[in-house]
Amino acid sequence: MATPKRRSSNRRSNLRRSHHHVAVPAYTRDEKTGEISLRHRVSPSGTYRGRQVVTGEVKSKEKPSEK
Repeated sequence: MATPKRRSSNRRSNLRRSHHHVAVPAYTRDEKTGEISLRHRVSPSGTYRGRQVVTGEVKSKEKPSEK
């Protein structure tokens, strides 16, 4: 197993870690419906870039309640 010959300084470690941040997702608002969705993806209502591209029921992520 490889081991470092010298201890790396705090500055060098922090400079290496400066690129380890998490990217913020880019959201966009639909022009007609005003819904917020991820970019380059169809919105929950089935529209993409102001046009209706998917027809049918909108699936919800909620579980149906059992009675």
